[in-house]
Amino acid sequence: MFVPTGSGAPVTLVVVAYGSTPRLRRCLDALIAHEARTDFEVVCVANPDRRLGAPDLSWADPRVAVRTPDMNLGWAGGLHLARADVLGPYMAWIQDDMRPRAGWLDALVDAANAHPRAACFGSLSVDDEGRPDGVAAGRAFPAGEVRRWNDSDDTRVRALAPYEEHDWVTSKGLLVRVAAWDDVGGPAVRFYPLNHVDKQFATHLRAHGWRIALVPGATLAHGQSQSSPSLFRGFLNDWHEEDFDAVWGPVAAALAKDPDARPEHPCPGAPTLAEVERECAVESSRMVVPLAAFAARQQRAIAERYESSRSWKLTAPLRRAKNAISRLRRRRTPR
Repeated sequence: MFVPTGSGAPVTLVVVAYGSTPRLRRCLDALIAHEARTDFEVVCVANPDRRLGAPDLSWADPRVAVRTPDMNLGWAGGLHLARADVLGPYMAWIQDDMRPRAGWLDALVDAANAHPRAACFGSLSVDDEGRPDGVAAGRAFPAGEVRRWNDSDDTRVRALAPYEEHDWVTSKGLLVRVAAWDDVGGPAVRFYPLNHVDKQFATHLRAHGWRIALVPGATLAHGQSQSSPSLFRGFLNDWHEEDFDAVWGPVAAALAKDPDARPEHPCPGAPTLAEVERECAVESSRMVVPLAAFAARQQRAIAERYESSRSWKLTAPLRRAKNAISRLRRRRTPR
């Protein structure tokens, strides 16, 4: 059951959000109302929306611990900020557009208790009829092309076992063993603000000998791709892939040959909050020019598609007539 933060609950649900939104309110309400045998507390990290300033969460239940950083720490950075509040053996990563279904947390905790070699336990997103919906888990294949890893997910087209081990699972509703988090220092903040955090974390855990699991009985409803603007999300799809492939591709390739291998990899340990903020600031500034260029390309592509359309060609005479009238009026206007 839900208990106030600081009560010593074995599970801390960590919600990382961007600003204060109705979606976040619905998420927190759903978590508080969730029924479970295991006691859990809720920590909410509300990253500031630069357009609106510091988020106002005065409406939040006082039993929920609210953290409002001075800058947008992204998904991984927000999780690192909340780590200081986690005193029990488990933390769960909650996106603000998800709502747990009945039995969600109990299924995850039961699996964690039964499989001590597994570091994290993924949930299954389902639609209103209870059918798998969205990406859940898969293989790290091809090892050097993280953009194609999602293609290995077959959870929507086959019968699922109660417990399955995979190379990676998605971060929505992910239960993480705190001992495993501490072993690898948590997810890498450099994948700011959100893409590939789960795949990097899973690959790093596997390099330390941990297992990665999916628990299909832990189900949730998830609003797909609601956490960032569509243009920015399109930019992020490719933003970190080259870096990811260069650093973690060789690690994934070594683990594909021998799952029990301990390949060399970056392992700097858990960052301090100051280091998290510095890394987020660096990554944020690094993407300014490429993002502007991406936006310009998108606008050009839209314009080209529009100008090549049949309607654009059919209305060309009307536009020419309008422009001619405008020029004539400008000539007749006294200066």
